[in-house]
Amino acid sequence: MMNISVSGIFGQVRDLAEALIKREAGQKDSGRVIPGHGGMLDRFDSILFNGLLTYLVLRVLLS
Repeated sequence: MMNISVSGIFGQVRDLAEALIKREAGQKDSGRVIPGHGGMLDRFDSILFNGLLTYLVLRVLLS
């Protein structure tokens, strides 16, 4: 249960960090593959980041 809460928080932090990077670079979208949705990175960054986080948490808990 705790991992779900941590994943939600880290997903939001990752989204905010990406928005800050794009704003500093003067870019609205991170790609053109999915027009109007901010690009592929905006669609999948939380999933990728939380997949790594979940792997690390499970590795620590199961070792």
